[in-house]
Amino acid sequence: MRMYSGSREYARLQTLHADAEAMARWPADRLLGAVPSVSAWSPGGHLHHLSAINAQVLGSLLRALEGDDVLTPGGSPTWIGRLLLGLGRLPRGKGRAPKRFHPPDDLTPESVAQVLAEARRSLDAIGPHLGRLAALDGRMTHSLLGRFDAVEWLRFARIHTAHHLRIARDVETRRAASLQTTA
Repeated sequence: MRMYSGSREYARLQTLHADAEAMARWPADRLLGAVPSVSAWSPGGHLHHLSAINAQVLGSLLRALEGDDVLTPGGSPTWIGRLLLGLGRLPRGKGRAPKRFHPPDDLTPESVAQVLAEARRSLDAIGPHLGRLAALDGRMTHSLLGRFDAVEWLRFARIHTAHHLRIARDVETRRAASLQTTA
């Protein structure tokens, strides 16, 4: 019996991605304004990161649906992976993203929009195949959290997206508050 609903995770990820797209339309000073006491990345940096991860994860799931052997038998999430999937939330400041998923130093609103659009294409392409996605046999490895099946990867993408959207909002809230106190 599957613990998580692929269609529910997908719907929630769609909503979160729409929130990210709305944030990406913020003026450049809001989108790219960093507050190091909250996060080393600006809201745009968080959007770029979550989109790059989602494009990778969803792209791999699409390849699995096309018959590529990206899913292999065996394994399961680590105890931390099971805990995070079960809680549905990532703790702040505990993990470190691989360098290849860091936002570029020369981040622009256009580069944020570009990677968001790439993730959107992959997300939309998965939608018609949710039933097939849940039926895929095999797992892919997360470097810290173990081996997830396709629906667990969709859940992870949703959890990870929500995590970075919360941080992006916190950065903007603190930035806006600091502007008010200096005015």
